[in-house]
Amino acid sequence: MRVRLTSHDGGGNGAVLFRVLCCPDSFKGTATAREAAEAMAVGVRDAGAEPVVAPMA
Repeated sequence: MRVRLTSHDGGGNGAVLFRVLCCPDSFKGTATAREAAEAMAVGVRDAGAEPVVAPMA
């Protein structure tokens, strides 16, 4: 799920922020749901968006 949010910092720069929901199930035998969600969050942060971590299991 991706939500588009416009910055309301008063600067009028029109910056657009993205919040990305990271909610995987577990990767059986590889990673727990929390570990998978945290790994996804790293990529989301690197891309300049704000991750919301909510593992399913």
